[in-house]
Amino acid sequence: MKNSSIDSSSQWGDYLAANNGHLLQSRAWGELKNDFGWTPRRVQANGAAAQILFRRLLKKKTLPFGPTIAYIPKGPIVDWRDADQCRAIFAAIHAEAKKHRAIFLKVEPDACDPDENSGLEFEQAQALTKFLNQAGFIPAGAIQPQASLVIDISGDEDSILAAMKQKTRYNIRLAKRKGVTIRHGDETDISTFYNLSRQTSTRDRFGIHSL
Repeated sequence: MKNSSIDSSSQWGDYLAANNGHLLQSRAWGELKNDFGWTPRRVQANGAAAQILFRRLLKKKTLPFGPTIAYIPKGPIVDWRDADQCRAIFAAIHAEAKKHRAIFLKVEPDACDPDENSGLEFEQAQALTKFLNQAGFIPAGAIQPQASLVIDISGDEDSILAAMKQKTRYNIRLAKRKGVTIRHGDETDISTFYNLSRQTSTRDRFGIHSL
């Protein structure tokens, strides 16, 4: 697969599904972000792909070709262990960034924490860190949540708790003893959820969106 821009390709969704791409790399997400001032562009190279979001720094109509920032959430979609594939997709990414006059590129790959995983995911995370370091990227704070936890809740409560880490079980039982209850929320609870998110983000030092 040679380098190409595929902004109008109907095959993007099929490619994403076949390669376990993240929601934030989907065309739908790019179109949503387009409504909020971001311009999505999609590139492919040597079997890898990326959706890049560009945003102009200067919004004056008199400067339509001003500098931009480039951002890749939960991407690119690449085998980080394949150095040739990594070099190819980043060459395509940098070419697209140069075309859009990007002054910097922020990348947040869809990867695991190597301290929490093993096997293939661990190898990918290690290779990712090595490649990005060698390519000159500098570690920075994350915008997107760094991990998602998927829990099978088809069993009984004891089996669900047994599958969790000991510290997690302790915190759940502690919350119950402290009187914490759980209920289904609705739109009237959004502000409460946001305030909890804000307190947590301040404590654990990660970014959140505005209310």
